[in-house]
Amino acid sequence: MDVTALAAATAVAVAGVAIAVAARRRPAIGSVTMGPGGWVSLKRAAQPPLREKRPWWAHLLRAHRLVAS
Repeated sequence: MDVTALAAATAVAVAGVAIAVAARRRPAIGSVTMGPGGWVSLKRAAQPPLREKRPWWAHLLRAHRLVAS
């Protein structure tokens, strides 16, 4: 076998693995653990959007919900 062909095949294989690793998506949430008392902890989970409609007076006054961060 030719050394040049072996080097080219190795380069193609390494490039393929690098592309596969780069294209892998992160999961939407991290680890899910259960704590004492049965509560569940989600790591890297975003808060869901509020589904409640704001009252008419909140629109009128341009008021927004106070969210502690």
